[in-house]
Amino acid sequence: RDDLVTGVQTCALPILEFGIYAQRASNTSVNNCRIFNVDRAFNYVESSGDILGNLVTANVHSIVTDRCTESLNIFRNRLFTSNVIQVENLRFFNCENIDFRNNLVINGYSGLVIELSETVNLINNVFTETDNFAIFLNKNDGVNIRNNAIVKNNVGILWDADSTLVQINNNFFTNNEHGNTLGITLDQTNSTTNISESIYNNANPFFEDIETYELREGASTLLIDKGHALYPDKYVDGSPSKGTVRSEEHTSELQSPDHLV
Repeated sequence: RDDLVTGVQTCALPILEFGIYAQRASNTSVNNCRIFNVDRAFNYVESSGDILGNLVTANVHSIVTDRCTESLNIFRNRLFTSNVIQVENLRFFNCENIDFRNNLVINGYSGLVIELSETVNLINNVFTETDNFAIFLNKNDGVNIRNNAIVKNNVGILWDADSTLVQINNNFFTNNEHGNTLGITLDQTNSTTNISESIYNNANPFFEDIETYELREGASTLLIDKGHALYPDKYVDGSPSKGTVRSEEHTSELQSPDHLV
């Protein structure tokens, strides 16, 4: 309870199953750490707290949460999996009250799977380079997907018919090879487009850098400030949006774009 881990670099040789394991732990904080060469970087069971500003390279899962029903805030992390066994990068199972904002989610068979969960916010994130679905929703009640960039995946969002009270607004979709959604039709608040692979990789009109996904100044309003009237968040130091600063912003060198490789 009330544990804080900050500024730690974890490299597991030989490979460990977990980087951070929390079970029935309340108000934990893991801030500005680097975790790599583990199968699961974060494994939270019936736990709550903050996961802020971390750099993760996992072999299988960046984050798995199970029966976490208190507040869990996951902000400003770079979450990459090498996807060695073709499963989801992140999984929220049977959880409530997860706030997932300003994260960069890269790779995985799916980027994020949410199952049997309630009151989950996905706001101002980037989901990219997943082999199957960027986001898979299965039997949930109350998921808010707003102001995300869902780019260069196989499919953007798969929505199971048993999920209810799902809001998908003010998101940007581009270059998702086999479609932006399955099981749901996007409303007019969302923006969709496609550009050639050559332009995407070499002269991207939306992102300054397709490693960090920082937004290009003066880019189309398809991205910048989209939805910010309701959610005035800010991605900083290599994260992909513009806006106003939240009080929990961190400035560790681990968030510098030079480290996001």
